[in-house]
Amino acid sequence: MKSLTLSLAVAGMMVLSSASFAQTKDGSWHGGLESNLTFITSNRNSQSILIVGNVKSLKELERLFFDGYYNFGRTENAFNVMETTTDQWSFGGRFERDFGHKSFYYVTGRLERDGVNLLNLRTIFGAGLGYTVIDQEDASFRVSVGASRVNEDYQTTDNNFWGIQLQTDYSRKLTDKVDLSHSFIYIPNSDKFSDYYFNSNFGLSFRLNEQTTAGLRYIVAFDSSPAAGSVKQNTTWGFVLGYKF
Repeated sequence: MKSLTLSLAVAGMMVLSSASFAQTKDGSWHGGLESNLTFITSNRNSQSILIVGNVKSLKELERLFFDGYYNFGRTENAFNVMETTTDQWSFGGRFERDFGHKSFYYVTGRLERDGVNLLNLRTIFGAGLGYTVIDQEDASFRVSVGASRVNEDYQTTDNNFWGIQLQTDYSRKLTDKVDLSHSFIYIPNSDKFSDYYFNSNFGLSFRLNEQTTAGLRYIVAFDSSPAAGSVKQNTTWGFVLGYKF
C-alpha cells in the first residue's frame, strides 16, 4: 500500500504542475528506446540489462500506443554459480478514439511475465471511457476508467478476476531539453477490493541531441495476491541512454 500511495502522489504532483515532446497528429509513428547494461566484476560478479521502449501514432480523432520493457539480471552466489535474480518483461497496446470534444473510448491489452516470481503469464484485456484533461503541444494528460479481465498464471496457482481499471497517462516538456512522462494503472478486483494490481512507469529524460537522451526510469509493479513464494512488489529503476525517433 505504501508503494501505491507513493505512485498516486507522484501522479498527483505532475497533474498539479501541468501544462514530452510535440504532440504531432499526422498519424506518423514516434517513440523511443532506452537501455541500461551493467557488468560488475568483483568478489561477486553481476550482470544486468534493462530495455524500455514505446511508440505511438496520433491523429486528430485516434491514438494508438505500444510500450514494453525487459529487465534481466543475475549475480554470482556463494558457490560461484551465476544465479538469475531478475527476469521480467511486459508488453502492452492501447487504442483510443474520440467521440466528443474531449471524451474518448479505448480498448487495451497487456502481457507480462516474471520468471523469478513464478509468474508464467499475466494477461490484462479491457475497454472503457476516458477524458482528455490536457492536450497541448508540450503536454498531454488523459484519465480513463473501464472494465478489465485479469488472468494470472503462476507456476503454483492461478488468480483470475474482473476488475475496474483506472488509468492516467501524463507527459510534459519541462524545458527545451528535459521531458517527463508517467503512466499509472490500478485494477482492483470487483469482488474483493483487497485483491488488486497496479503498475507505475515513470521516466525523466535529458535530450543530448536531436535523437539521443540520457535519463532515469522507475517502474513499480505490485500484485497484492501473488502465488506462494512470490513477492508482492517488483521495483525496477536505472539510469538509461535512449534514442528517439
